[in-house]
Amino acid sequence: WGEIGEIDLAGEAATNSLLADLAVSKLISSANDIGSGGLAVCLSRCAMSQGIGADIDPMIAVGDDGPHRLDALSIFIEGNGVVVSCAPDALERIESLAKQKKLACMRIGRTTSSKLLRVHAIDGVPFITLNVESARQAYSSALECQLAMEVVTA
Repeated sequence: WGEIGEIDLAGEAATNSLLADLAVSKLISSANDIGSGGLAVCLSRCAMSQGIGADIDPMIAVGDDGPHRLDALSIFIEGNGVVVSCAPDALERIESLAKQKKLACMRIGRTTSSKLLRVHAIDGVPFITLNVESARQAYSSALECQLAMEVVTA
């Protein structure tokens, strides 16, 4: 399945410490690691679990012939990081706490009540539009089917 990348234990410890501080201070509403599936899957999991939508700031460059394949795939690259949701008035405090722990922190979008997850391309057009409720139903039924198959064959 590929090679295991090096683990930055100090960075992971700082991230976990920050998340604990943010939770205790009630500065965040949710947190989810980017890990498996990359940012796109992380955002989808967050939206499905909370039943909310999000508008994600432009991050994919789109040329006349559409998004470059590698740019488009970059949103699925697995890596380090955590996506948190918070009230707008908590942003500065979160950024300050992250900076104290020498961690990068950036705002990538905002949650919405639209029940749509939209990741925007640099030209402002949504690159990905996901109906959160449809995704939740598909995910739920796939999991139920898989569990049923495992029980029957076990």
